[in-house]
Amino acid sequence: FEQHPLQQLPERVLLELSEHDQVEDYDALAYGLEPLRANGMRLAIDDVGAGFSSLRHIVLTKPDVIKLDRSIVDGLTHDDVLATLVHSPVEFGHAAGAAVVAEGVETAVDAETLRAHGVDYGQGWHFGRPGPAGDLAPAVALPAAVRR
Repeated sequence: FEQHPLQQLPERVLLELSEHDQVEDYDALAYGLEPLRANGMRLAIDDVGAGFSSLRHIVLTKPDVIKLDRSIVDGLTHDDVLATLVHSPVEFGHAAGAAVVAEGVETAVDAETLRAHGVDYGQGWHFGRPGPAGDLAPAVALPAAVRR
């Protein structure tokens, strides 16, 4: 048998399911993703905190990564309500075995505040601007503790 390209390096694939994407049949989704995840593909729930069903997505899909939407990250440094709102999915995500990524990290202060709230990773202008793929630094592997 010849391997399908996705089966060659599946651990390098992180499929993002947006919180905005309604899932009508979680069993069918799990069935479709199972062979890929069994071969190392990781699953992320994107835009957590911005849509209608992030907790349901997290519970039923058991993602490797949850990504906090920038709408609940922006202003966190100066807003106790946002701080509480961020803290909850971080704790929930970690308890579910997922790494937590904050989107929209604009400053070093934002990054420090998010780290203090237990966020594992960040993405945003603070870390770099978009550019050609050839300019990217070598990818850092996701810690083994959050791999399935």
